[in-house]
Amino acid sequence: MPEELRVSFGYQQEGHFTMDEVDAKFYNELPGVTYEFRDKDGRLAIPAPDADQWIQVVGQAIMALPALATIIKAWLDSRRRVIVIEVGNDKLSYKGPGLKEDAPEIQAMIEKLIKKASSHDARIEALILPD
Repeated sequence: MPEELRVSFGYQQEGHFTMDEVDAKFYNELPGVTYEFRDKDGRLAIPAPDADQWIQVVGQAIMALPALATIIKAWLDSRRRVIVIEVGNDKLSYKGPGLKEDAPEIQAMIEKLIKKASSHDARIEALILPD
């Protein structure tokens, strides 16, 4: 069975727009992702279709490394984005479109981070790059 990684992420949303150029759609691609929503005071909140609502989105997924590497490769092949993976104190960064690394290379680099940090917990950030 392939190694698994617990991936977590977070971003803020105001109204119908994500803040800080976060690519929130990427996180929907992660299998088994779960979300939690919080208001400005840190209380659990329910997202509502309100243009004035500010909400913090926190999510996580437990997934096999080959799946994560494949998702990253597919997402960045045709999108102008950057995905940053952080395990412990070290980070990897991949930019698209036209990502040169293939999924096995991405997986191998993530495995190196896991071994170095002795941790299976990762933080992932997906950002939209300006044109």
